[in-house]
Amino acid sequence: MVQVTHHGTSHEYYRGGHGDHGQPQITSFVMAPSVTRVAWNAFHCCALLTSLSSLRGSDVTEIYDGAFYATAVDALDLPPRLTMLRAWSFAKCHQLSNLAGLPYGTSVHRQAFGFDEDTFCALLLAKATALGFPSIDAWVQDRRQVPCRRYAVLTSVLVAQKQDTKRFISSPPVSTLLRNLARLPDEMVREIVEFAHGDFL
Repeated sequence: MVQVTHHGTSHEYYRGGHGDHGQPQITSFVMAPSVTRVAWNAFHCCALLTSLSSLRGSDVTEIYDGAFYATAVDALDLPPRLTMLRAWSFAKCHQLSNLAGLPYGTSVHRQAFGFDEDTFCALLLAKATALGFPSIDAWVQDRRQVPCRRYAVLTSVLVAQKQDTKRFISSPPVSTLLRNLARLPDEMVREIVEFAHGDFL
């Protein structure tokens, strides 16, 4: 097991291409204090790297091109303040199966999770397709609307409570309803909002 410290340097632990540049097979990493980016190709082709857990409490706000390309990362355990996910940052990460952990406000390059059949994250693409999206990027863009959808649903509950107080007499307090709605899975929120605000009503 080899753990390293990333200092925000491009190609710092790059493997692949024309040789591995003498780098060990990295299994985990930590961020150096005050570093705000995972640099270009920092962990490119580090095939034994599976976890991003050290990013969660870090100062990282940007993940650059190819940073985790072809790693075995299986979850997006990303810092809440992440503002930018650049091209190919998670391309060819075939163990990645969900967008959970990707902050809603993060700007995501359309090729962050791959650019062709060989580099798209296979499990992530399968999940996007199962949810009815034509691509991973379409799922990412739809997911960015989740906070707005949550707000729309929660506002609807408040409006309904004001308009028909008798209907809510035997119901749980509004604060409980709001809390429960805010905790629903993203896909369920999307379905509820589409039903509540859809053209078919």
